[in-house]
Amino acid sequence: MAMVLKTVQGSFQDQYKRIYDYEHEVMRENLGSTVKMKVKDMNGLKVFNIFYVCLKGYKDSFISCRPIIALDGCFLKDFYGGELLTAVGRDPND
Repeated sequence: MAMVLKTVQGSFQDQYKRIYDYEHEVMRENLGSTVKMKVKDMNGLKVFNIFYVCLKGYKDSFISCRPIIALDGCFLKDFYGGELLTAVGRDPND
């Protein structure tokens, strides 16, 4: 099953190598968005560490949100693990 998933979805390592492509694509398609990425240098090898995205549409509409912000997070249970954190606001129409 692992071999089939790797063939269909590709490997995690190959997908992490394309993180720069994803960053550039978000910036190209969503002008005015904010994308921040950090990688660690470990013995000459760049290792993915943090990826932050705030799309322009979210930034523009966040101004009209109520001052209630929900923070949520979950642990990623894949091979590499990690955390996914989100911040959410409510608009005037709930």
